[in-house]
Amino acid sequence: MRNRIMKSLCALMMCCTAGALASSALAQEHRGFGLRVQFGPNVERLVRQAENRTNQLVAMLDEGDRYGLSKRARDLEGQLNIARADFDERSNFDRRAQVANVLRVAQGLSNAMRYRRASFDVQRQWSMVRSDLNRLARVYNLRQIS
Repeated sequence: MRNRIMKSLCALMMCCTAGALASSALAQEHRGFGLRVQFGPNVERLVRQAENRTNQLVAMLDEGDRYGLSKRARDLEGQLNIARADFDERSNFDRRAQVANVLRVAQGLSNAMRYRRASFDVQRQWSMVRSDLNRLARVYNLRQIS
């Protein structure tokens, strides 16, 4: 009788352990929605990519800016330049604050783009810039650009 109880207890403990491990592994899998960007070179690459795409956006807007979007895009370009400068030497908190400033300026540009009719190429370029910035926002757990 005692042997049977011990075997049942061991089996119950094994099931509980397997269930606990499976649930924590499942929770970790869904965290981040499959996008896994680590701090360091990957984030710096993402900032550089956003900066390059913003430079292209500014050049496109400089060619034929009828709506005054060029100034806002230049402000965003300046904030990205500040964020990328000395990226390795800053603490994570400083980088997060810089990215928050970039996102604040980008939200203003996004609002302006929403209400002004820009060309298809400009809209497409802005979409790529916004995508890069939203990835940065997810990395630093900040509010994304709408």
